[in-house]
Amino acid sequence: MKILLALLVSVLAASCVSKSKYTQLLEKHKSEMAIMDEKLIDSQRQLALSLQDKDKLKSDLVDLANYKKSAESRISEFKRLTGKFRSLIDAGRLKVKMVEGRMVVVMSTDILFDSGSAKLKKDGADEIEQVSLVLKDLDNKSFQIAGHTDNIPMKSKYSTTNWNLAFERAYSVLKTMTAAGFPSERISIASYGETKPIINNSTRENRALNRRIEIVVVPDLSNLPGNGEIEQMFNKQ
Repeated sequence: MKILLALLVSVLAASCVSKSKYTQLLEKHKSEMAIMDEKLIDSQRQLALSLQDKDKLKSDLVDLANYKKSAESRISEFKRLTGKFRSLIDAGRLKVKMVEGRMVVVMSTDILFDSGSAKLKKDGADEIEQVSLVLKDLDNKSFQIAGHTDNIPMKSKYSTTNWNLAFERAYSVLKTMTAAGFPSERISIASYGETKPIINNSTRENRALNRRIEIVVVPDLSNLPGNGEIEQMFNKQ
């Protein structure tokens, strides 16, 4: 009886040891599975981020290609406009510049007008007609004629303020261009008076540079990103 009882205790003890070992192995397996699950989740997260980065890279490449295409188009257009005015540029009669992202034909008012006058001189009118013929050939382009003066107060019988003088000179240019056959729906005028000097008015030479007529190529805003959505939003109001 004592021997049987000892055997039973021995079996139960072995069973407990085996169960304890099994429990340990099970816990270890669960821990390893949890680590593997975390690694799997992390891998999936990294894969998702990689796919997002890939999509963003594709989008960035498309944007870069579109920007490059737009830049090349503007450069080509600028070169074409400069080429058309080459003879007048070489003669010092006008300049073609980029101002605030817009192509601008700049002409000194001292060449076009007598001091304080808004009436084009004969040579000035001929020059405006030449410019008009060139700009007319630029299809689907609109222009704004902007008048600028120096900061010397007006003392002329023709105009009372620099604002008036700049406007009247721009209007004289517009009338000459439309008379030469330039489409009136593609042109407008603006007066800036003395408010937008290109250089300080500290010397006579500087003031001469600030007295100018600018013919600005009006940018086409319809190609800007989101323009269609914005138009639809406001047209619903």
